[in-house]
Amino acid sequence: MLEQQESKTPKAPGDTPKRTQLEGIRLKVFLDRYSLKDANGQPLEHYPEELWARVARGIAAVEKTEELRAYWEKRFYEAMADFKFVPGGRILAGAGSGHQVTFYNCYVIPSPEDSRQGILDNLKIMTEIMARGGGVGINLSTLRPRGSYIKTVNGTASGPCSWAQLYSVATGDVIQQGGSRRGALMLMLDDTHPDVEEFITVKRTEGKIEHANLSVCISDRFMQAVKNDEPWNLIWQGEVKKTVRARDLWDLICKSAWESAEPGVVFMDRCNKEANTWYYEKINCVNPCVTGETLIYTSAGLIPARELAQSGLPVEIVSEDVGLPVEALVGSAPRASRSKQGAAGGSSRLCLASPVFPTGIKPVYRLRTREGYSLRLTADHRVLTTNGWKAAADLRPGEQLHLLQHGGAFGREGSAEVGQALAWLSVSVNGLPAPAPALTGDALAQAQAFSAVEESTLGQRLPAAVLRGNRAMQQGFLAMLFSLAGSLTCDGQDGYALCLSGCPHTLLEDVQRLLLNFAILSEIQPGRLSQPGGEAGDELCISGSQLRRFSDQIGLLPASRQRLLNAALSQSVASEEPASYLATFECLEPDGEELVYDLVEPQRHLFIANGLVVHNCGEQPLPPWGVCNLGALNLAAFVKDGEMDYQQLAETARVAMRFLDNVIDANEYFIEENRQAQMATRRTGLGTMGLADALIKMKIPYGSDRSIPVIERIYRTIRDAAYDASADIAAEKGPFPRFDREKYMQGRFIQRLPKAIQEKIRKQGIRNAVLLTQAPTGTTSLFAGVSSGIEPVYDFAMVRRDRTGEHVLYHPLFKAWRDEHPGEPTPDYFVAANDLTPEQHVRVQATIQKYTDASISKTVNAPNSHTVEDVKKLYTLAYELGCKGITYMRDGSRVGVLSHIEDKKAEQQQQTQVAQAAQDQQLPQSESRSEQGASHGPMIKPPPEVLHGYTRKIRAPEGKVNVTINSDEHGPLEVFVNVGKAGSDILALAEALGRLISLILRIPSPLSQVDRMREVAEQLRGIAGSRSVGFGPQQIRSLPDAVARALELHLEMLESGSNTPASLHHQPESESHSNSAGAALHVGYLNVTGNLCPQCGCNTMVYEEGCRKCYSCGHSEC
Repeated sequence: MLEQQESKTPKAPGDTPKRTQLEGIRLKVFLDRYSLKDANGQPLEHYPEELWARVARGIAAVEKTEELRAYWEKRFYEAMADFKFVPGGRILAGAGSGHQVTFYNCYVIPSPEDSRQGILDNLKIMTEIMARGGGVGINLSTLRPRGSYIKTVNGTASGPCSWAQLYSVATGDVIQQGGSRRGALMLMLDDTHPDVEEFITVKRTEGKIEHANLSVCISDRFMQAVKNDEPWNLIWQGEVKKTVRARDLWDLICKSAWESAEPGVVFMDRCNKEANTWYYEKINCVNPCVTGETLIYTSAGLIPARELAQSGLPVEIVSEDVGLPVEALVGSAPRASRSKQGAAGGSSRLCLASPVFPTGIKPVYRLRTREGYSLRLTADHRVLTTNGWKAAADLRPGEQLHLLQHGGAFGREGSAEVGQALAWLSVSVNGLPAPAPALTGDALAQAQAFSAVEESTLGQRLPAAVLRGNRAMQQGFLAMLFSLAGSLTCDGQDGYALCLSGCPHTLLEDVQRLLLNFAILSEIQPGRLSQPGGEAGDELCISGSQLRRFSDQIGLLPASRQRLLNAALSQSVASEEPASYLATFECLEPDGEELVYDLVEPQRHLFIANGLVVHNCGEQPLPPWGVCNLGALNLAAFVKDGEMDYQQLAETARVAMRFLDNVIDANEYFIEENRQAQMATRRTGLGTMGLADALIKMKIPYGSDRSIPVIERIYRTIRDAAYDASADIAAEKGPFPRFDREKYMQGRFIQRLPKAIQEKIRKQGIRNAVLLTQAPTGTTSLFAGVSSGIEPVYDFAMVRRDRTGEHVLYHPLFKAWRDEHPGEPTPDYFVAANDLTPEQHVRVQATIQKYTDASISKTVNAPNSHTVEDVKKLYTLAYELGCKGITYMRDGSRVGVLSHIEDKKAEQQQQTQVAQAAQDQQLPQSESRSEQGASHGPMIKPPPEVLHGYTRKIRAPEGKVNVTINSDEHGPLEVFVNVGKAGSDILALAEALGRLISLILRIPSPLSQVDRMREVAEQLRGIAGSRSVGFGPQQIRSLPDAVARALELHLEMLESGSNTPASLHHQPESESHSNSAGAALHVGYLNVTGNLCPQCGCNTMVYEEGCRKCYSCGHSEC
């Protein structure tokens, strides 16, 4: 950081602490952001010791006994003292304050449902989170591509990029956190989405998605296709929409990153493979799916998934409570669901889900249960067991699976007589003796018409007309079917059973599923009778309490058979206790490959498939409802006499793990899903700050070959201490609820731990599923007075401009060295961000990633001279070295990228290049206007191929302004305005001024070009902003005023016939006044190059750790 601290060692709570005196930006951040306030917003805490005491007390309060609370309060305080451990900003502000606030900074929410309502519901969740100060990450890959036909509105979809703009506007222009902090938003899209090319390039358009960071989710398969130069399919709902060359798509990603620093890339397959929680949650996983013939229980009956997909319409599906949360995601009843009275008298619900969509051709398996219920699905599709959700591949024989309990819903068409006729036809086709029932001619004719449509499957499967028929239709079919092909048997003490036999197994399966629509359980078992032809057959039996339910809901025909059933039930001695709607898992068998389907149900995330309760689409960018529970070890605080104190580092890491685990229990949860997800996994995010400062104190150049082994040891020490501590907490408090000993130990990251720690985890369990991250430390590192996260120091001096003038801010370590070594060459260990090669940035990130189980926030800085080919090599290197993602920043390509002050010679070379570039450029010109000027009015004068000009260098409050004026034989024709080392907001204004002036000079006019320039100068002269530079006649009040001055100097030169007007000699040089915008520092120091801060207005808004923050006031967008 750029201000020195006075560090004094505080004592433990209960003693009289010493006072750490903060100043400058550190004091401002403390008082504005983290100090406890009174009712009038005035700080109640004036020293960090007061804050540490409050936070330690608040987080220790969740311990069970008074003794433990006192012990850990002291340990937490000691860890935070001297800024050794710095909790996340929201913890610092809220812990122990008595306010009901969240301690988490960022959240992941599920991908939006592919409908207008689904997107708006998703946006509502995002708004709720951001209103409480949280950042949000969303994968938009569930949204249909641009141009897709939408039947409901007879129109076409606008695509995810269009909706991304809505998310961006809500984040930047609607959400104001605490009145000043905008929400942080990350939007992602898969590499197979048909709109991925638009997503990659969307930010090239001015004003598009300004308030979100974009990343493409890259798969291993895509990287292999790039390596082998293979074609790459862009797919939607299993259909290939477009095929591109993988290398062309890779080139597009890299070129866009080169031009605008976006999109970043996230290597999602690597994230999945390296995740500790690989066995129960996926990061951006492929969709688990079911096959096309699967019967989905809907508000219109039982309909195959394939048929629902063909309709392309949202579907209202049957859902169940089954112990899952019913309320909407933000606390109110969901708009798109309604309750109905189930057939069993209980409550089931109808929920609006997305259209069913195909997800591609995949290997499928047949899930079989002991009771006969079965389902064909992918191995990763989750089903609901009595122990929670489990992938089909993870089921073990004997596990209990939930079935539909409260019955389903029915269609609108049909009658009991038509149902009876269809049953008679089905039995007759199978060769069973079936006397013709007394039916009307119309009913039989309708049944024959239905059967003719399904002639090939009649008798093998239930007719579609029955599956989607009304209640009477389904009752009539079942009553007639059991009357014709059923038999009532007595099993002694087990009572009576009604068994259906002589039918194909496929028909029995369909009947079993239809019975569940009435909440009637049944069982398919080896039959005692044979099918026609002598083959052994199965039979479906209903017994116990379910037989009485059948009698009440369905019954037998004619009345004489029903009387026999009633008599049997009256004599039954079998228990009629309420049945458990569970099936016993038996096996999972490979069953080929075929096109599979899925849907998104945004309320409960489940649907009923073939009678089993299954999870819906799993397409999520991170575990749903995951949160960031952050704290950082200040590495610089552990360096003593040039050596890292690894023992103290490890001990503090252990205490920090206890602290962050306590945060989970101390936090207020405003969204129930967040609470459930965090309690189940107990994620922590222990990271670091001050790495660059630590290396400087150890006199080791950041990124050098010498630094890599040191960095390895630092982060290996933290990893081992954190995992060891979490295992010890598990021994005391228990492991995280989703801990599966055998599967957790199979994780790739876990297998790289020291054997002793692995054995401890195997024996004791582990308290936290995921422990480590390297998140942005924006304002907390400003507060601590050290370098941000794992980033190098941006540079060692900065010019800060405000209303009182200019101030040179020196990095404290550099200032201390400079004061002790005046005039000496700067040592090589003072390494700034732009002194490093991009490859050095990546190697540092990859080294730290080996010892970090979650993600890393780091910006890879590159010089302006970096080429697109360099970017491709860099991204490929990041992938090969094991990084989970990469954020790239080329100098001058984006808002707030810091640049170095050049020496005089280099600056002159730059000005020459600017002038040459100006001569080579042409303003955009409408081709139609040029070609059809005669018919559409006077043409804009095109510039000749060769122009001559001058570049004027003027000081302005915004920085050094270079105004290039090119002329033809008639006078000035083009003007280019460039502000040296400015943020993109200022550059945009400068370019706009140049374009407009050029347009004025080139359009036809009775005024000469010289006169027009004089008019422009008069209009711009004297426009004043909040600051100025210079004095008297030489005072420049704003950028427009500086441009006017440059135009006037050029006009003076033209009038005098001289190449150097007299007044130019009196123009003060930028180095001559301390209050000038471009005050020169020594070579290699930093000049302010940030963008305009929305809070304080200073141009010190920079991009660091993948996040924007202001070095003047501490404003942060993360």
